[in-house]
Amino acid sequence: QGNIFTNRGLFIEVNKCIYCGNNERSLTNEHGIPLGLLPQGEPGLVLRNASCRSCAETTSAFERAVLQRLWQPARAGLGLRSYRKGRRPKSYPLTLIRNGSAEDVLLPLDQYPATMQFIEYPPPANLQGKSHKNGILTNASRLIQVAGPPLTEVAKKFSASSFQFENTFEGLTYERLLLKVAYCFAIATLGFEIFEKRYVLPSILG
Repeated sequence: QGNIFTNRGLFIEVNKCIYCGNNERSLTNEHGIPLGLLPQGEPGLVLRNASCRSCAETTSAFERAVLQRLWQPARAGLGLRSYRKGRRPKSYPLTLIRNGSAEDVLLPLDQYPATMQFIEYPPPANLQGKSHKNGILTNASRLIQVAGPPLTEVAKKFSASSFQFENTFEGLTYERLLLKVAYCFAIATLGFEIFEKRYVLPSILG
């Protein structure tokens, strides 16, 4: 009840902060997938009145770190939503290896091979019957080109033998973003009241 599904997305009424439980009047909508990872005009999953101002500030901070810095070139290349589209850089740096030396070139967006780096994790230890004290275990890191001309074309144009891509993961902002997305979809699928304990909230809220 209260769920509205349209061809533009899924809207679910919550009327309580899904992070701290506050049911104050000044609640904001929570987007399960940040708007900056969606095409223009696509709201995706929207939990209505589901985040208080304080929690919204917390989640917005780590979202910005990922969207505006880590994945900005990829978002620009894919033409994803942005409140600052007019202020996006018109060109991006690429490090290529030519004649055994690293060289930086500045390429316009339509010529830039935009990539996104993803980290893969093993299942949570408690779901595998294992003990785990602290820290985050990883399985692999994958770099995927998502926009721009194929790297083979760029390599041929600049007579480059290879490329170097640098991605800066700030603190645990990437992991917190993943947790937030998964948590929102859990709320959308199962409801807010079903959980006896929300193990991921301390990590999401920092």
